[in-house]
Amino acid sequence: MVDEAKRLCHGKETRMRMREKEYVPSEELGYGMLVPYGDVVRGNAVLCHDGFADLYAIDMREERVSVDMTVVVHEGTVADSGYTKLLVCPRVVSGGVSVSASVMRNVEVTVRSSDANGVRSAQVYKDVELSGTVPTVELSYLVPPFTESVSVELRGQVYSVKREDWDDVEAARSVRVERLRNVQSYADALLRMKEDGGYALHFVGKDGESYAGMKVKLSITSYFKDECIETVLRTDGDGVIDLGELSKYASRLRVETLDTPSPELLPGREYDLSTDTRSVTDQLVLVSGETLSLPVPSDCAVDGVPAFELVRVSPSQGEVVSRHSDAVTVKDGAYCVDGLDVGVYRFTYTRTGRRVNVRVVEGRRWDVAPDRYVEQRDCIVDLGSRVAGLAVSGGVSGGTTVELTVNPCGGTMDGVRVHALAYTYYPTTLGTLKNALGGTARRDRTYRLKFHENHLGPQSQMDEETKYVMDRKRRRGMVGNTLEKPPGLLKRHLVRDTKESEQPAYEEEMLKMSDELSCENQALSLECERERMYSYRGKYDVGARLMRKKRADLTRGAAGNEYYVETLTNFAKNSGWVQYNMVPDASGKVRFDVPADCGYRTVVYIAQNDVFCTVGVVGVAGKKVETPLRPIALPSSRAAGRVYVTQRLSVNLDQNGSLSIPLSSTFSLVDCVSSAANGMLLVNPHTGLEGKWSFLTRWGSMTALEKLEKYDKLLCHELHWFVYLKDREFFDVVVRPHLESKSRKQLMDWLLLGDVKAVKRYVESVPVSTLTSLEKALIVRQLHGEEPEMCRGLAAGLAREVAAESDGTTAERDRRFDCILSGDATQQEGDEEAAEEGEVADAVEAHEADGAAPVMGGFRCSPPGQWLRMFCRPHGSPDESCVHEQ
Repeated sequence: MVDEAKRLCHGKETRMRMREKEYVPSEELGYGMLVPYGDVVRGNAVLCHDGFADLYAIDMREERVSVDMTVVVHEGTVADSGYTKLLVCPRVVSGGVSVSASVMRNVEVTVRSSDANGVRSAQVYKDVELSGTVPTVELSYLVPPFTESVSVELRGQVYSVKREDWDDVEAARSVRVERLRNVQSYADALLRMKEDGGYALHFVGKDGESYAGMKVKLSITSYFKDECIETVLRTDGDGVIDLGELSKYASRLRVETLDTPSPELLPGREYDLSTDTRSVTDQLVLVSGETLSLPVPSDCAVDGVPAFELVRVSPSQGEVVSRHSDAVTVKDGAYCVDGLDVGVYRFTYTRTGRRVNVRVVEGRRWDVAPDRYVEQRDCIVDLGSRVAGLAVSGGVSGGTTVELTVNPCGGTMDGVRVHALAYTYYPTTLGTLKNALGGTARRDRTYRLKFHENHLGPQSQMDEETKYVMDRKRRRGMVGNTLEKPPGLLKRHLVRDTKESEQPAYEEEMLKMSDELSCENQALSLECERERMYSYRGKYDVGARLMRKKRADLTRGAAGNEYYVETLTNFAKNSGWVQYNMVPDASGKVRFDVPADCGYRTVVYIAQNDVFCTVGVVGVAGKKVETPLRPIALPSSRAAGRVYVTQRLSVNLDQNGSLSIPLSSTFSLVDCVSSAANGMLLVNPHTGLEGKWSFLTRWGSMTALEKLEKYDKLLCHELHWFVYLKDREFFDVVVRPHLESKSRKQLMDWLLLGDVKAVKRYVESVPVSTLTSLEKALIVRQLHGEEPEMCRGLAAGLAREVAAESDGTTAERDRRFDCILSGDATQQEGDEEAAEEGEVADAVEAHEADGAAPVMGGFRCSPPGQWLRMFCRPHGSPDESCVHEQ
């Protein structure tokens, strides 16, 4: 409630009566009043303050709660299988207003993946916490091999004030992978950023060979011309086409091959090179004397072409009145303009055609909430926020060190987060990412204040009115009104009644018109205004292509799009690096290091707060990688007329054992509890290893006190066996005395204590069919030396049980095998060249001499968190008839 001086009304007598209820201001809410949603959307309320009462037509929004979300993921890790990190960004809208995602409770996220054969894998993340400071969820998910779809489902509950109960809400997004299973692809096209900031297009084969002299058609969409430019070029001797600083003049690039390999073997690739201005606000209201601040897009400088245009336009026709581009300066990654007079202005990003309508008004910032409201003579304007967008500046400060500066134009750093994704190539899904993370449309709302008029007449007229009022007070008992009202009093009441009755109708009409015309008429008026602007600018016309844009491109707020990951081959090295939720310091700076030895060339950064989000690209200069491929070719050609099949093998290796693996193999190494747990989660996501039992994967790094706490809380046979196999010292000190002191021992206790006689007595006293498969397996494991006959019988029974339960096919076994195979796909890094036998021996000997972990099966087992590197030996003869997949 606001009085005539635009002050907040509060006091003992301040209240609002509506729907037979009274509401009073609360100091905790800044003297606001919480009014619950109801059936009536529009109604009347009586405002009472300081002895006065007034009737007010209040507009209550209907309670409609909806949840949407955006999923950010490195598409390379999805296409390549293995571990991937998903960033889920939920958005909650209640009554048309965005609210914090922390209002949700019982949040649960389900990640599902499926392949072409319909085999599905799912993992449920329960009790997900959403805070007000970090309203995002970071998940780690192991993508099975040959996955073609990953879907993310978000479920939770939001409290309904109208129903006085919790409502279930949900949202879903998916990541699709097109693997082109019916197309045999023998080549790949990769767009990479060079160290000097330019671009190079690489054409390579599956063995890393270069396609020299290939005829390629490039379709380039320019920022500043209407048509799409097409040109035909040939690759050089290294299979490369140098494109120079392509992003300065091109917004989109399409690549197609015209000769070998044939076009059907290498479909066209499209790359989005445009500057991201989707997240910039489309309208802004400033008070006279304030500074206009708008984000500067990355790579906006083009020789001879202005990056922006600022003009003053007429409010009614939109015609250009004057030009003010010379007054714009660049400061802290933002365009700044001081001293704009009252009027309507239009700021245009010439490269993308993005327009910001700026309205400079008389008035001042409302003292109650200066960041959100502007106070004028007869109204208060709710701007939502004075932030116009997020400006990001900076780049690479070292070879692989990226330092960015985030400037929330006109706002604070509250809620600003930065995410980074590193690629060895330029991603084809950048355009989809920009659309999915587009900002939310924002409209200002005007609250007009009611006012009353009092007309002062001559003294004689005032005397008549005073006499009339006094007579009315003396004759309270009279029925009806027998006195004649003076003419002046009639006129004054008429003016007051007219003003009060017309004002709500005027507000309702204007709100209705603004909702209907905000999208359609804006798009129509933009086209007319472009015509005038382009005819004036002449030589750097940007524009007719923007007239054909869809309305969704002109106005923000559309739902986020899905990713579409295009993987033409399985031999391109797609695994990347991600880091989410980096918080800038007080000055807006954020600094992070990209791994230097992986050949990363492109870093995509995402800066976002509660309203805006901007996406940009930075080139880095990491370790030079000659060919960004994973070789899958056999060491020598195979004989014709043979049928080659895939063979799946499992091999148990001792600590100092070795194994030679063919170059054509895909392998996985299970060498620790963590990798074993990852494989179990792939085969069966409901093992509990992501919940209360997740501590098992870090048992070796836990302190003695932490181990005792977990043991006291989760004491059971399963934990006893885990400790017996993995921590014999803890078993002997803690578990064994406990088992020995038990008055009533069970089969598991006798097995753990090594009591052979007790186990034999138990097995002979009960039917073998009552023993579980696990009990039989443990008996065979523990007693095969002391009781070989009994163990052989139990093992034969287990084999018969497995054969009876099997359906005769290997599809399920192959599925589980392939799941385990991808378990540590992101932890493997093949050498660029195969090492010779002597080199392998020297490397192994030097490695063990340094006191490092022993080499297992031709692998060097690095400490946790580091890379596994494979030493490959040439193996096999040309007559081998199978391809090993270990």
